[in-house]
Amino acid sequence: SSSSSSSSSSSPHSSLTQAAPSSLSASNSSPILSHASSTSIHALWPANGTRLLPALPVTLRYVVRHAELVGRYQLLVLVDGVEWAHSWLHVVSQVEQAGNVTLPPMREGEHEVMLALQLEWEDINQPSSIELLQVLVHGEHERRDEGNAPGLQGWRRKLQFEPRDGLEEKGWQSAGFYQSKEADGKENVLVLVVANEGYKDLLQHWICHADRLGLKYMVGLADPQIGRWMEEHHPKVRTHVLFEGASMSEEGSFMSEIFYRIVWRCMELVRELLDRSLSVLFIDIDVMLLRDPVDLVEHNCDLVYQQNHCAEIPPREATEEGEPNAGFYFVRAGQAGKRFLDEVLQGKVPPPPGDVRHNKNRFYSHDQRVQIHFWNRLRAWLAEGRARLAQVPRQRYEHRDLSPSKFCAADARAYATGWALDRERFEQVNSSIVALHANCIIGKSKKVELMRSLGVLCF
Repeated sequence: SSSSSSSSSSSPHSSLTQAAPSSLSASNSSPILSHASSTSIHALWPANGTRLLPALPVTLRYVVRHAELVGRYQLLVLVDGVEWAHSWLHVVSQVEQAGNVTLPPMREGEHEVMLALQLEWEDINQPSSIELLQVLVHGEHERRDEGNAPGLQGWRRKLQFEPRDGLEEKGWQSAGFYQSKEADGKENVLVLVVANEGYKDLLQHWICHADRLGLKYMVGLADPQIGRWMEEHHPKVRTHVLFEGASMSEEGSFMSEIFYRIVWRCMELVRELLDRSLSVLFIDIDVMLLRDPVDLVEHNCDLVYQQNHCAEIPPREATEEGEPNAGFYFVRAGQAGKRFLDEVLQGKVPPPPGDVRHNKNRFYSHDQRVQIHFWNRLRAWLAEGRARLAQVPRQRYEHRDLSPSKFCAADARAYATGWALDRERFEQVNSSIVALHANCIIGKSKKVELMRSLGVLCF
């Protein structure tokens, strides 16, 4: 089997040299099962010895047999000891049950793949059932002896990756972080921004900066008007409709009905993308990217968040009580990121029935903000020891275990918030700013005016 000391350039999950405790290590010939269980998981495809193509996701198909208990199971897939994918499975009876999970692309060479199945409440280090596979990833050019006709290669690609829906297809088409540069370990990283017609002018600046930096991204659409504009002006960019049968085209005041629905829907979309094994860098529409934000996605963290400060120039590093910003964060596709966002999303209050236009004058309270729930759950995870706090970019992890998780705060001066909209403060730190988030200011016109005065708009 391959070595478990993968470098950051060889894995879409960063430099995880010891991704799991010994009981889950793919190189451990005798994994420790939680108990003598008849429950078993088997890979239907790929099978042991299967040849796979590089730079292409893998739809792993599996079956669970002889389940002793019904309930919610989790499936962890490790490649060479690295957590590569995660999925939930609801077992409703002892009847054989099939499923599939998407694996991010693997580098060329031999790899050992472990499937570890466990009940939700079981110790993550002691799964109920394990299966090990050996697979070989090779380039198409190496198999000319078998014929390299376009039809054969197309068949192999369709066999290897079958998107479950349009979101998964568009998501993977938009992943890779860079438009033309080598993804280099970021094959499953998706940059996401969301916009509506009311913020079209800011979207133009956002896209201008992203294109200047060579970033690859997907745009979430809150109304049909912004969708038509994207089709006309940026036809090659993949988009996704946020609201079926509803239009959120107005600017939307802070904590208004439109604002509330869009910001919560943004986090729901991020969570849906995690289920498709895509790690997501979510960036608000009022963030101006002045330099490449690659630091946020190259560290060995389950969650990386922007710190939220509105007053004086802050210290670079965060404390466990420090406030995060739910409008600029990176979450890695894995069991920790999914659990964290699930808990945040539990705080959403369902909007009232009826079209948003009938409730346009409704405003939500401070404690109903996604920002507050994001902060509360972050503090809870750190206080309970479910996650440890680290600082990006100063601290780089050479390895991590599946537990506790690693939550990382981005440098507060490099990833600046509303405090830097003051000209004097901005000029003190301008040379080190990677991104400027125009929060702490209510009203789009005020944001645009301040950013224009600082010269951070793209044109």
